[in-house]
Amino acid sequence: MTMKDKRLFEAAETDSVLEALYWLCSESESFQNPNLRSDYEQLCSILEQFPEEQSTRITDLIYHLCKEHEKVGFVVGVRVGNLISKELE
Repeated sequence: MTMKDKRLFEAAETDSVLEALYWLCSESESFQNPNLRSDYEQLCSILEQFPEEQSTRITDLIYHLCKEHEKVGFVVGVRVGNLISKELE
């Protein structure tokens, strides 16, 4: 393992290649989709109506749910891709 590889695993806070790959992809794609950015801005404007403590708690829960959902989809996609690759051999 190279020094660059070790830094990736440290940054991703994992020993799993799959989780490090997911982390790298999710970090490089943050808010590149204009629809996501627009939806996020709408959410922020709604949350401004709540006290800061509640708004932060709601945002944290939404973020966690979205990230976990995205991560599951990513892992399943990699596994399906692996199965397709095996079938093509």
